[in-house]
Amino acid sequence: MRNELEAFWFQPSWPVCEIPDPKDPDPERYAILAVIPALLVLAFNKRIELGLPRDAPAIFTRDQLDKWRAREREYEKEPDWASCVPPCKQLLKTPHWNNDLREFVSIDSFDDHRTSQEFAKKNILILQPHIHSI
Repeated sequence: MRNELEAFWFQPSWPVCEIPDPKDPDPERYAILAVIPALLVLAFNKRIELGLPRDAPAIFTRDQLDKWRAREREYEKEPDWASCVPPCKQLLKTPHWNNDLREFVSIDSFDDHRTSQEFAKKNILILQPHIHSI
């Protein structure tokens, strides 16, 4: 997912709020697709909060960063359709690889601090994906 996040970040003419509704007929897949814009907003707004605009090149100087930090921040928003997608009717657990056990395991509950809050809103139990790569 990291490469996709990076590719989307470097397309400033693609606002997250304009991601079209995929209208997926599979309710579980649709719920997962609805979380992706939320993750983009979380990742992008963290960068924007630090002063990086979406039109910044991958390599920049301290002077450029200072100029960007002086600009008004333009934060991303989720598309309206994403919040309208209902949560999964049954809990959907997505396992992750546990290197110590050398097998796939699932988180036990939404109370686990490693749980993705964005996915939890859709009744999907999964580790928070790595979305911050600055």
